[in-house]
Amino acid sequence: MYISKLTLTNMRCYKEVIIDLEKDDGAFSLMLAGNNGRGKSAILRSIAMGLCDKASAGSLLREMLGDFIRKDETKVDRAAIITIHLKEKDENNETANYRIKTTIKTNKTLGFEVVEQELKQTDKGKEKTFKQEEFPWNKILVIGYGAGLRTEGTEDYGQFFSADAVYSLFKYSWPLQNPELIWRRLREVARDSEDNKNEKSNVGNLVDKSIKDCLLEILNLSENSSIKNNEDDVKLENNGIFISSDWGKQELSALGDGYRGLTTMIMDIISWQLLMKNNEVILKELATNEAGIWLPLGQIKKCSGIVIIDEIEKHLHPKLQRFVIKKLKDVFPKIQFIISSHSPLCVAGTADVENEYLIYRTIAENGSNCVERWRGELSGLRTDQILEHFFQVPYINEGTLLDMENYSHLYLLGEKGRKGKNKKTFLELTEKLSKTSQSQFLELENKLLDKIIEKQSEIIERKIEDDND
Repeated sequence: MYISKLTLTNMRCYKEVIIDLEKDDGAFSLMLAGNNGRGKSAILRSIAMGLCDKASAGSLLREMLGDFIRKDETKVDRAAIITIHLKEKDENNETANYRIKTTIKTNKTLGFEVVEQELKQTDKGKEKTFKQEEFPWNKILVIGYGAGLRTEGTEDYGQFFSADAVYSLFKYSWPLQNPELIWRRLREVARDSEDNKNEKSNVGNLVDKSIKDCLLEILNLSENSSIKNNEDDVKLENNGIFISSDWGKQELSALGDGYRGLTTMIMDIISWQLLMKNNEVILKELATNEAGIWLPLGQIKKCSGIVIIDEIEKHLHPKLQRFVIKKLKDVFPKIQFIISSHSPLCVAGTADVENEYLIYRTIAENGSNCVERWRGELSGLRTDQILEHFFQVPYINEGTLLDMENYSHLYLLGEKGRKGKNKKTFLELTEKLSKTSQSQFLELENKLLDKIIEKQSEIIERKIEDDND
């Protein structure tokens, strides 16, 4: 299943948020860009809670500090509502539509917020209501990553549970799964599966190649990357996962945080995919206390689901930030990514995957927070322009801006108008601004052109008025 539409009402710092992600052949991924304090993490956590069952959503709500329900000057007793519309396409390309409505209310007797949920299937104008145990939760694979370190991989899970899969969104110190253990489990499952009993030796090699290709695709992000593009440069050995590069052969745990974090997150995604695929087998094992035969994961590129990542740029150097969006989509083309970022480089990266991402800005407007879809063209923008458009950060310092304003004023006076002190100041500013960056000169040219057009327009308007008189 994938998210086709999201509506949030009276949630934290938002009165209302509506995000439509549906497209003709599936769903868009989402990039949320904006400054701190604008509610990006709150939106991501709301999505994670809204995709969990009632009990799991309640447990995650307990992990959040402060009130989830929006408070304002009216002090009206409201409820916060998370409404998520989901679509599922089967093998025959038939579509099923579901709606999960999660309501958070204040229980006045208990004195804290509680969760209620309404589950429906909405198809062909008809609605079917589900009880918690009847809803197809086993078809929703949601995984979430908070803005914590993401380099610690020490956990070991035996089955998929949505609250576990998104828990690091709510508790940043929570570790991910152990990458080495995941790799070895993928090997064993492939070797022990019914289909591969006669090809055990070769199957392990195929699993190794699949994981190596996946990690190299993510880590080898540019021609100048320190990670080489060679299968033997990522290897599972008896004492851990090793990666070779220009600085020699190093264990995964010895790598920089950027590489470690990406590798650990990718392996964590793969592990949840394996556990979800074998959910029925695992439940049967628990019920009968007998070991079953797990299904192998298969091709990594066929993995699907919803992956939420808060502050994807965490610990990544500029090259990794610039290309990570495209590389994730290359490795997991069927996954719907819901991502937040403070980085103009990550925002720029969405332009590399055409018709895959919708970009929403989180901004302050009329004294409150809101989300606004970006409908402009990203591919033509420089990162300094993205900084200004999405994060309201001027890329020219105040002193230079003042110099540019003065230069523009003196330029428009013309040679005859620049005499004495004005001429001297103009020459000084010309020399000073000539040492600024090319992008600042372009900005100056644009400002001058705007002022020239404005001045010419005023002259034309005055002439028209004089002629009419």
